[in-house]
Amino acid sequence: MGLFSRDKSPLRDPAPTQYLPQYTAEASYSSTPRYQTRFASMSIHQEDEVRFLHFPDAVVNLCRATASTWHKGMKGEKEYGGSIEFKFHGHPWRGGNEESLEAARLMNGFLRTLHSQGWILALSTDVTKKMYDKDTLLFRHQSPLPAESDWCSIVFSKTDRLRLVDGKSCVEMWGAGLGDLQTDAHVQFRPRLRARLSPR
Repeated sequence: MGLFSRDKSPLRDPAPTQYLPQYTAEASYSSTPRYQTRFASMSIHQEDEVRFLHFPDAVVNLCRATASTWHKGMKGEKEYGGSIEFKFHGHPWRGGNEESLEAARLMNGFLRTLHSQGWILALSTDVTKKMYDKDTLLFRHQSPLPAESDWCSIVFSKTDRLRLVDGKSCVEMWGAGLGDLQTDAHVQFRPRLRARLSPR
């Protein structure tokens, strides 16, 4: 059915472009997303390797400086599957020996360094399930940077002892809740805590 005016003459259709929007102006989009989350990982392999994946070069350089503090020195460094791998002399990741305490100090140094650059530990998991591989630690970047923190390592020893590596402030806070306290002289501060009850 057609459309007609009052004088019975047919109405003409308007020009097809009369009511159509004009798309001549270019749409503007921000090249930077409003919210961006960055993830990276540190993974432990064999008995003497650690790998850093997707960290910025500046952060890897800081971790390299931390790795150089290992008391037996480093064997070398290489690229592995897009990551940077550091290899150490000795067996830092073999549990149950005196090196485990120095390894705790080394790991503490890595975590402290990453935290100071805004990389917050989000998850620890075993990704590969290989016999000699250890955990993979996943980090999320935070901005602004977190507040500066004090760090120490807690190492389980025998059935009733905790060894605190660089944990003097923790011992001072816990005070009366501890049993026998012993400090090993050849380490800067490594109290060995004997609990009043055996936790295991």
